[in-house]
This record gives sequence, structure tokens and C-alpha cells, in this order.
Amino acid sequence: MSTGTPSGKSILLERAEATKRINPGDYDPMMVDSIILQAEESMDEDILDLLDRKLPGSEFPLSHDPAVREKKLKSIDRIQSGLASAATTKAAAEEKADKQRHNGIVADVYRQLSVDPNYVVPEETLTQISRRDPDFRGKLKSIREGFVSGVEDPDAIALLMADIHEGASDQFVLEKFRQGVIKDPTTLTKALDRVKAVENASKPGGILDSASYKDTIKRITNATGMEEESGLSFLDGVRGITEDGIRANHDYRTMLLEWEAANPKATLIEREKASYDIGKKILSRITPTPYERQKGTYKPLQ
Repeated sequence: MSTGTPSGKSILLERAEATKRINPGDYDPMMVDSIILQAEESMDEDILDLLDRKLPGSEFPLSHDPAVREKKLKSIDRIQSGLASAATTKAAAEEKADKQRHNGIVADVYRQLSVDPNYVVPEETLTQISRRDPDFRGKLKSIREGFVSGVEDPDAIALLMADIHEGASDQFVLEKFRQGVIKDPTTLTKALDRVKAVENASKPGGILDSASYKDTIKRITNATGMEEESGLSFLDGVRGITEDGIRANHDYRTMLLEWEAANPKATLIEREKASYDIGKKILSRITPTPYERQKGTYKPLQ
């Protein structure tokens, strides 16, 4: 940024006023730090050119001082590193957003095909999808053929729903369809709808973001914990949970999502209350494992 910019003029005007009362030798080191700070805050190394300008009453520019030159070079390095980091972060965010848009468009096509396998996908949609998946046109035939109702493994579908409750994406669901885990079009639609419901309910203020929800999940896990020798994953020092705990978690989340769908305009307080009340019902049916009774970590909601 040249000295003609508002920020450059501001600094120079401040110096002119300050040096009427303060010796330039005392003020200029503060001015150097001010210029460097402003350059780094705005991520604009051109502001540092002020250090190379001969100031009124000075025989040399501020950068004539080796210490100032060193500060300038280090500042340039920090600015360039910051710009590179910001560019990388921006690119990663744009890539993530583009991938999410792509997955959403693909999921919508699958929804349409699940209703009507002969649905004609618009050319504009195919063009959009092909940017990330050039082979999608060739996959359409097999996708259409895959929409034939068949017998599904209830346990596999239950695990799929559990994965969705833990944050699995629509891409994960579509992959399960391609693998043949999902055979019924209605199951695919239900799974994709559940992904969207979980995403919305997990946002700040959503029912799966409430303090009561998090506390209940913690209590279910503690109540149905398996002994440490199981070697499974753990929460609060409890390793693994029983099938009863897995089922309770699934039922609790399902009931909360159903409540959320039925009460889209609920307040935060109403969501908290629903999370607590439904959690209390779920916890009331759990019999703590002997291991947890012995540890005394499980305490039902009163």
C-alpha cells in the first residue's frame, strides 16, 4: 500500500504531530512497530514500504537501521505465510462446500430414481455431477437396475441408521446402496432423509446439540458399559457398551428426531425439556450392568 492510502497518511500525520512534542529518535521506534502491526493486521506488505521512505528531518529512511530491516523482513515472511495459510484454508473450505453440493445433487437424483427408475435426469444436472464424477452417466443404467425391492438384512439396516445417527453422510448412504446393503428404494429415501434430519438437529440450537441430549447419551453409555477387558472404545473410562445400550442410543435419537420433525418451531427450552423427558423414559428401561453398578457411575435421572 502506498503512502497515499488512508492508513499511510494516518501514520505519517500522527508522526508529524507527535514529533512536535517528542524527539523523533524516541517516537520512530514506536512508529516502526505501528507500521508493522498495521501491515500484518491487513495482510498487506505494501504498507511496509513506509519504512523505506525518507521522513522529514531524517537523512535516511527508517529501514536504514539494520534492526528495522530485520523486522521488516520477518514481517514480510509472516504476511506471506499468513496469506498462504489463508489461501489453503479458503481452498479447503471451497472444496468441502463443492463436495457437499455435489453429494446433495447426486442424492436428489437417487431420490428421483427411487420413485421412478425411468426418471430422465436433466442434462444440466448430469453436467454438474460429471464435473466431480465423469463416469456418472455410465453408472445410470446400473443405478436404475439397482432400484428393485429386495430382502434387506434388518441388522445391517439398523447399523446403517446407527452410523447416520453418529454423523454418516449421504455419500455413505449411497455407497451402502451401491454395495447392496440397501435394496428397497423406500429404505434409501428414509436413510437420506435421516441424514438431513441429523445434520439439522446437530446444528447449534438443534435437539441433538442440547445439553440434556449429551448428558443422556453419557448416562446410557455409563449404564451399559462393558468391562475394560473388552478392549472396545470407551467414554468416561467405560469400555464398550452392551447391545441394550446400542439399542437405547438408537431409540433415543430416533425419538428425538421424530419429536423435532413434529415440532419444527420449538424453542430452545422446549427442546431441552423434550431431550430430558425422552431421555428419562429411555434410561428408566435400562438395567445397569454389574460392572457399572459396582463402579457406581450410573445414576438414573430423578
